[in-house]
Order: sequence, then structure tokens, then C-alpha cells
Amino acid sequence: MKKPEYIKKHFNELGYNESVQLLKEWINYSNNQHLRQKALEFLGEIDNGTQYEFFEALFLSDENIQLSLSSGRILNNNYRLHDSFLSLLQYTIKNVESIEKKLFAIDILKNLETNEARGILFNYFSSIFRIFKIEKKIIESSFHINNNSPLFSDYIEIGINLLLYDYYTNKCGYKVNLQNKLIISLNCEGSNLTRINEIAGFDKLIYLETLILNNNQISSISDISHLKRLKCLDLSSNEIMKIENLYELKNLEVLNLSNNKIENIENLDYVTHLETLSLASNNINIITHLEKLTQLKKLNLSFNKIEKITGLKNLPKLNILLLNNNKIKKIEGLQNLSELKELYLNNNSINEIQGIKFLKNLIILFLDNNNIKNFYFNDLDSLSSLNFLSLNNNPLTSESRLSYYKKTRMS
Repeated sequence: MKKPEYIKKHFNELGYNESVQLLKEWINYSNNQHLRQKALEFLGEIDNGTQYEFFEALFLSDENIQLSLSSGRILNNNYRLHDSFLSLLQYTIKNVESIEKKLFAIDILKNLETNEARGILFNYFSSIFRIFKIEKKIIESSFHINNNSPLFSDYIEIGINLLLYDYYTNKCGYKVNLQNKLIISLNCEGSNLTRINEIAGFDKLIYLETLILNNNQISSISDISHLKRLKCLDLSSNEIMKIENLYELKNLEVLNLSNNKIENIENLDYVTHLETLSLASNNINIITHLEKLTQLKKLNLSFNKIEKITGLKNLPKLNILLLNNNKIKKIEGLQNLSELKELYLNNNSINEIQGIKFLKNLIILFLDNNNIKNFYFNDLDSLSSLNFLSLNNNPLTSESRLSYYKKTRMS
């Protein structure tokens, strides 16, 4: 069977009718989704206005959602004024189960800017609003305005959010929180996602403040530029190899990328409001590119491959620093962390207690499981706020062990 590329190249020789027949055969019978898509795209290009029923059937019934939506876009481009198109959109939002097709139809109806299209949307969302017990006056006031009115846009926005709330909670098992009838929090933990945009209607969630996607198989950070209100992003326990595409998340305060495959700390210059950053259990060797995170209060770099403490001089508000379970041999690079209250350096290769005398606000210090031999009673006298010290499982000398016990009893 002649491939779509061949048909396109030899269209003038084959003629319209034969080309259409060959392209339909590809679309209907091929298992190659890429070639089916190519065939559909070319069929949409050469369509002379006689293929409405074919595109409609494909939109409603094809198992490949991307192919169905492509067919829907062809219908919107080529048959927007067709007598049956409006009825198809109405049928889709009322009867078709696919949330992607519902949202597609809603977008087209909204952009049609006709009273009939607005009436279809009004009737559909009114039924949803009644389920959520939205006040009747809000529904009625939204109908007596034109499509360009901010109130009508708000009405559609709320309707889409409630539709997605119902879908996420009842069909997907996601945990969702609403505020003012808009989705502000979405938890898709352990949902076998391989890409963030696999979440149906994800591009509609512009009011999202918290997004939890831990314990999936997501391999890259992408398709999140619309989340300009996002404050918390949890992508821990995935397959991510690179920190990227955070440039629009200027309100982000919490970022959790623990237990991934990240080797480099990078691309954090735009998230300047970040207060908590967790990169534990990755493959990081060097602490770099944190200079812009001047609001950072908690940094977790535990369970990595870090050998030297560097790159922390511009973190004046840092309260908690976790560097446990690395390969650190020397305590250094902490002189600018005047607000540090908790320091975790357990499970490293540290030989000596040093480089911490200026941490006047330090309250908790963990140094368990290192190679420290010497500890003297007055070693930590400068740490006036310290009330917890742990040196367990170090090869302390007898004298040092005695000093340690005295110190801990007095703490």
C-alpha cells in the first residue's frame, strides 16, 4: 500500500478520488499510528468539503485520542459552518465519556461566539453547577452577557474546573482541592504517569498552587509554563535526569526532586522565591548554581555523591541544611550561614570538628557515623544556641568520649 508521503508527492498523478481512498485505507486499517496521523493530516489538507461524515466518525469513535482530536481540529477548520457541527459539539459534551473530547468541544463552543453556542455551554454547565450547589443567581447572571465579558469567561473557567474536579476524583483517583470553585491543589501520587501532560486537561489548571507527582515514571520536567501561581511542586521518586523548564514558576516556594537521576544542580535562577529545595537521593557531585536562591530556608542534599561543601555563600536565610550520607571529608564553606539552626552531616567521612564556630544560631548538629576521633569539652563553646549534638558511631578516643558524654548531659 502506497504510504501517505508517496500519496502526497504524487497527488496530481493519482487524482483526488484515488488519493482520498488510499488515505482512508491508511487511517482505517493501519496499526502504524504515525502514518495514520500523516494520512489524516493530508486528507484534511486536500478535503473539498465532502468528508464531514468520515471526520465525524473518526472524532467520535477512534481509540487513538490524538487522532480523534486531530480529526476534530479538521472539522473545526473545514466544517465550522456545517449544519451538523454544532450538534456534534453538543452531543460530545453531553454524551461522550472522553474528558479530552469534552474539553475540546467546550473550547470550540466558547470561541464560536454565537448565542446558540453560548446557550449550549450554559445548559451543560448549569447541570454541573447544580451538582455542586452553585447559587442560581450566578448561573443566571452569567447567561445574560456576551462571550467577551469577564464574567462569562469566569463562568466557563469555573465550569471547566468543576468538570475536571469530578473527573479527577471519580475517574482517576487523584486528590484534588478547590478554592472558590477552582482547582488549586492536585495530587497524582503513584498514578503511573510517564509525562506530566498525560494528566487530562492539565493545560486548564492555571490556578494550581500545589502539584504532587511523586512516585511516577516521569522522565522530564515539561509542559508546566502555564502554572504561574504554583507554589509547591513535588516530583520526587521519578526518572528525572535534568532540572529544567522552571523559568515561568516565579512564585514557587517548595521544590522536591528527591530520588531521581539528577547529576547537576542547574536552571534555578528564575525560582528566586524558593524556600525549600530537596535534591536528596540523586547523583549530584558538586553543589552549584544556588546563588539566586537568597530566600532558601531548607536545603536537602542528602544521599548524593558530594565530596566538598561549596556554593552556599549566598544563602543568608538558610535554617536547615542536610548533607548526610555523602562523601564529605571536611566541614567547610558554612561561614555565611549565620541563620543556620540545623545541620546534618552524619554518614560522611569527616575527620575533625571544624568550620562551625561562627554558627551562633545552630541548635541541632548531627555528626554520627564519621571518622571523628577527637572531641574536647570546649570545642563547641562558641555555639551558644546548641542544645543537641550527636556523635554516635565515631572512633572517639576514651578522653573524647568522656568529653562528649559530659557535653551531651549538659545540653
